[in-house]
Amino acid sequence: MAKTMAIDCASVGIRVNCVCPGGVDTAMTAMLQDEAMHSFRDQLRGFHVFNRFSKPEEIAAAILFLASDDASFVTGSALVVDGGFTAGHQLKLG
Repeated sequence: MAKTMAIDCASVGIRVNCVCPGGVDTAMTAMLQDEAMHSFRDQLRGFHVFNRFSKPEEIAAAILFLASDDASFVTGSALVVDGGFTAGHQLKLG
């Protein structure tokens, strides 16, 4: 979708990119702090090569980069900010 929109919008100077985050430590993941969910949270966190969730500021920094003049020639891209989740890290489910 980002690639198609980038092509469609380029003629009017609009760049289109997307950010693909991994697990982010937010209020939503805070619900996993419950003792009953602790092992599930640890398993999810372990899917990330850095063995942690990102901070919201880390995702915001990626978005800020894409919105900045430093990314003036970047369009139609998907910036993966997932702590290695999709870099080939094997999921051990079960």
